[in-house]
Amino acid sequence: MSTTAMRGSALGVLARQEIRNYLQQKLFWLGTAITVLYIVLIVLDADETFGESTTLYMIAPGAALGVLGMVTMFGLTRRSDRAAEAAGAVAIPERTRSLALAAATVVPASLALVAFGFAVVYYYLDPPEAHTVWPDISDLYVHATQFGAGVMCAIGGPILGLLLARYLPKRGVAAVAAVVLVLVTIPMQGLLEG
Repeated sequence: MSTTAMRGSALGVLARQEIRNYLQQKLFWLGTAITVLYIVLIVLDADETFGESTTLYMIAPGAALGVLGMVTMFGLTRRSDRAAEAAGAVAIPERTRSLALAAATVVPASLALVAFGFAVVYYYLDPPEAHTVWPDISDLYVHATQFGAGVMCAIGGPILGLLLARYLPKRGVAAVAAVVLVLVTIPMQGLLEG
């Protein structure tokens, strides 16, 4: 068997293992609960509390799956590196382990895609109030914004966590990065929206 085929099969096995590891993380389930709760609240009380309908619903998946996903992936990457160090002579290179960890982003991405699909459907079932979406903005722009603010954050957060663990593998980096990320994105959201 060639080296490339061995690496490919190792990547598949490792990717499935990292997906299982991601699914076992408590922070992922906390993010899932927050996302589902937010969607339920929109459905139950959209006109009273969430006058925007689902135009801005992506705050929940973006924060819960993205920011918490960054911390989750940081921990998974550090755990993978410790296991590799404990094994001594590493049979699987860091690149393959990193690709397997990146493949685990399918977990938060899948949930964010389901939430995005719900938001698009609900957007048409309960259209936003006139003051929420400017009249000259198309529905496609709204959906692109929803996708970017939710699904892309749910993927980008864990990828950022992987990169932080690879390049800044110190304890507490993920927590500090999460706080900085939130502090930077909140003002930038308003400044760069237009």
